Amino acid sequence: MFEALSQTLAAWVIAAGSVFVSPESSTEVDFSQPTLTLEENRIVLSVELVDWHTEEMDRILESGQTLTIHFDLDVYQEREQAPYNSYSFDHAITMDLIDQTYHINCSEQELEYQTTTLNEMRNHAGSLRSFNLLDLNELQGDTSFVFELRAHLENIDLPGLMNDFDMMRYWRGKIPRLESPSFKRSDFLL
Repeated sequence: MFEALSQTLAAWVIAAGSVFVSPESSTEVDFSQPTLTLEENRIVLSVELVDWHTEEMDRILESGQTLTIHFDLDVYQEREQAPYNSYSFDHAITMDLIDQTYHINCSEQELEYQTTTLNEMRNHAGSLRSFNLLDLNELQGDTSFVFELRAHLENIDLPGLMNDFDMMRYWRGKIPRLESPSFKRSDFLL
């Protein structure tokens, strides 16, 4: 009973503070400059979300809620309308309040990172590291490829509220997008 009451109270405090998300408490989110490298005949992508985290998100994590960053990645042969490959994955962040540990579940790697520091949590949760984009053999001749990466925050369910809370308010309602320059096989061969 006490747990349910405290969760409801926490939800109301978060909701009340979040209803009027001001520009000062929201952030302009973008992606860093991506790097594409060749690792064991795979083209891998590394990139980070920049300024994705706000102090209000700490309060949400401290209330026991899970924050989820959802990524969509489409790879195209240049000048084609339909994606060559499409990927969707999540980075789910929770906080263990007893041992003050952040848990970051990265679905694209099927790994969970654990850290006790806020900066490490921010770095892991907002980063794609060595994501397998394409096999080198898929890049034939002079065929060029591009990719588009998008991210958004999943809504959360706050107990005591009738509707899900729109976490994108903290990103000013804008979905960050990254469109890569074109790349081809010769870019990765000496």
